[in-house]
Amino acid sequence: MCIRDRSTWGLLKPLFGIKMEGKKIDRKRIVTKDISEAILCKICLEVLDDPVECSECNSDYCRDCIKIWRARNPTCPNRCASNILQKPHKLVFSMLNALEISCKYTELGCSTVCTIDLIEKHEKECPFQEKTCAFTENGCKFKSLAKDINQHQEVCEFAKIKCDKGCDQLIIKKEFAGHSCIELLSTILASEKKRLKEIEEKVQSMRLGCNTISFVHFGVTCGGCKDTNISGITYRCRTCENCNLCEICYKNAKHQHSMTKVEPTVFETKVTECKIIPVSYTHLRAHETSLHLVCRLLLEKK
Repeated sequence: MCIRDRSTWGLLKPLFGIKMEGKKIDRKRIVTKDISEAILCKICLEVLDDPVECSECNSDYCRDCIKIWRARNPTCPNRCASNILQKPHKLVFSMLNALEISCKYTELGCSTVCTIDLIEKHEKECPFQEKTCAFTENGCKFKSLAKDINQHQEVCEFAKIKCDKGCDQLIIKKEFAGHSCIELLSTILASEKKRLKEIEEKVQSMRLGCNTISFVHFGVTCGGCKDTNISGITYRCRTCENCNLCEICYKNAKHQHSMTKVEPTVFETKVTECKIIPVSYTHLRAHETSLHLVCRLLLEKK
C-alpha cells in the first residue's frame, strides 16, 4: 500500500529506519512553486533522490527508500508481483533538473537560486559559507564567511613570516618580536645532532649484524672431515662427482684431481629477526623448480 499521508509517514519512518536528513532536499529550499507528484517518492513523499522505477506499476521511489522497504517486504508498496527496478523515464529526470533550489547558506546572506544539478557546485564555492582561518594549526580560532576570510588572513597574528635578520626561518607573526636567530638556530642544530646520532647508532647496529653473517653452503659435505653445511670457501673436484672439500681439508690434504674454488657469494638471503643469512649456489640448486630456475652463470668468475 502506498503511503500518502505525510503525518502517518512521520510515525512510520522510525519503524523503517529511514533517515531523511542528509541527501534529501528540504522542501523549504525549493523555490519552484508547483511540484509535480511525478517527482515525489511514493514512500517518503519527498523529492526523488537517485530515483528508480518499478517495472510493473511504474511508480518512482528513492533508491534508499525502496531498498529499506524491500528488506522487510518482498514487493513494492503497491504489491506488484514483479520485483524488477528500472531507470525512470527521462521526463522524470528533466523535471528534477528543472527544480530551482535556494542555497543552503541563505540564512547567512546568500540569495543564489540554482537548478538542482548546479546547486552542489555553487554551495562548494559559495562566498557565504563559514570558513576557518588557514592558520588554525598555529593557534588561530577565527571563523568568518568565505568572502571575508582572506581579509582576516592578511593581518592574522598567527600567520608565519620569513625572518629577515639572517636565519631565514618562518616565524609566527605574534612571536616575531621576541625572536632570536641564535636561539632558534641553536635549537635546530641540537635537533639535527640528535637525529644524526640516532642514524649513526642505527648504522652501527646494522654493521654489527653484518659482521655476524656466516656464509654457509647448505647441503654440501666435506669429503675430508665429513662436516656438513660447509662454512666459508669450498673446493669442488672437476672430475669426481659430488666431491667437495672445506678450506682446511684442501690445504692439509692433496686431492688427485684438480679442484675449483667456490667463493661464498650471496645469491639468496633468509631474514630471521633482522639477521641476513646468505646461502650458496648449491643450496639454490637444491630448491630449484621449473618455475624458479637458478642462473648457471652465477658460478662464473667476474
